[in-house]
Amino acid sequence: MDNKPKYETKTALSKMMAICSRGEKAISDIEEKLRNWNIASSDINYIIDELIKENFLNEERFCTAYVRDKLRFNHWGKIKIRYMLSGKNIAKSLQEKILSEINPNEYLEIIISELKSKLRGNPIPTDYNEKMKIVASLSRKGFESELIFKGLSEIEKEYK
Repeated sequence: MDNKPKYETKTALSKMMAICSRGEKAISDIEEKLRNWNIASSDINYIIDELIKENFLNEERFCTAYVRDKLRFNHWGKIKIRYMLSGKNIAKSLQEKILSEINPNEYLEIIISELKSKLRGNPIPTDYNEKMKIVASLSRKGFESELIFKGLSEIEKEYK
């Protein structure tokens, strides 16, 4: 295996600037890419510092965009989002700050929307096992059990 760096430090920095300008990135993602390019650790630190100094990298901005996108487009719940952010080495305090900014009504509407798509226009099943399959499905997407049940009761009100 060739341990020769794929790019010189200045070239790697300019490539990372281009990558970061296309979309928000986590510091851990950039570090991983630089390691894959066999960039020396000291150079990785220099590149990360430059990207932060020039505002190409910003963990809070990344976290805000990540939470917004995963919630609105992937319909992930807070539990899964928190788990994935931890995998990107985002500080717990920052995670909690950004997650607490989610509008609770919008969050519940996403849960209800997901529930309705699982029900496919049918009333909520009365069979315990069928109901638990739906709850488990939303739990896997990272939604909190109590909010899933609240969403179910909201839907039940619509059918009455």
